[in-house]
Amino acid sequence: PRWGTNRLDHEWSPPMPPGTQTQREAGAVGWRDEADLAKALLAAIPSVGASALRSRWVVTSATRWEDIGGYDTAKLALQKAVEWPRQRKAAYDRLQLQPPRGALLYGPPGCSKTMLVKALARSSGASFLSVSAADVFSPFVGDAEAAIRKAFRLARSCSPSILFFDEIDAVVMNRGSGDRSGGGSVESRVLATFLNEMDGISATCSDGVTVMAATNRPAEVDSALLRPGRFELSIYIGPPDVAARRAILSLHVHSMPTSHDVSVERLVEQTKHFTGAEIANLCREAAMLCFHDHLRSGDSAFVNVQVGPQHFDEAIRASRPLLGDPEVRSSYSERAMWGRSGHAEEGKRTGAG
Repeated sequence: PRWGTNRLDHEWSPPMPPGTQTQREAGAVGWRDEADLAKALLAAIPSVGASALRSRWVVTSATRWEDIGGYDTAKLALQKAVEWPRQRKAAYDRLQLQPPRGALLYGPPGCSKTMLVKALARSSGASFLSVSAADVFSPFVGDAEAAIRKAFRLARSCSPSILFFDEIDAVVMNRGSGDRSGGGSVESRVLATFLNEMDGISATCSDGVTVMAATNRPAEVDSALLRPGRFELSIYIGPPDVAARRAILSLHVHSMPTSHDVSVERLVEQTKHFTGAEIANLCREAAMLCFHDHLRSGDSAFVNVQVGPQHFDEAIRASRPLLGDPEVRSSYSERAMWGRSGHAEEGKRTGAG
């Protein structure tokens, strides 16, 4: 049978695949057989895409591991949790190993927690769904719980996927904090829905859904989320150490025109207690100062523009790193962030600096 009709019949006819010579000159659109139609449909999939991936929560990640300087321990932990079970499925099945259902990334603000998850999504080839508290909560009763269920349903429909909850402490709050202990509050209902959805995810490599979350306040995360089978893997993403700062500075300094006397090692020493985001902002500020200097000099063509050490020095003097205060720095240490002794050892299973 023919899979198409004459266009003059005003009936539906499937689109022709790219690169295939059409039969419209002959007055008909169609394929010879079912195999020809199947080939055309497969050729159209990349250009059409799945409808599940058209949600505003689904983000195409362009971040690579190489775009994140340092944090080798955290990168390896994430690869073990997500990439290894899929790349080594036969070995996992033979050893009856189950991949973690979820992972919690915690640490000071600006330490590349979200970037690490985006790089993981790109590296593993998984769809990346990002949900925040603003996407969940609504003034209408029941909308928050429905948003949680929708997020998990969407993640399952476009697996393999990574479902990422940014600032998880604001999405599902600790039942023991303040006046949120009542079971009738919206926070309690959202938490109950979240726990139910987490348990509903199959703990096999073929499921294709990994739930990940980031927070600056792990002590505010309900303890029910941290048990095995939910966010069983906790990874501390601390401020960058010397090696990480060197890698971050190298990425940014080498991407801009700099003079020969700009020393990355000198900048490494000057940026102690800077987070990764603050180092990136420092390089942008140095480039902006260079831009202003060239405008004042009358060099509007910017042919010989170079960022010099004086621009970095001025940018550093104007910077106020978050962790520069010893009290603030101690409050963001791995043990202090948990706040409760019962969670301290949980978070120390995987650390990264």
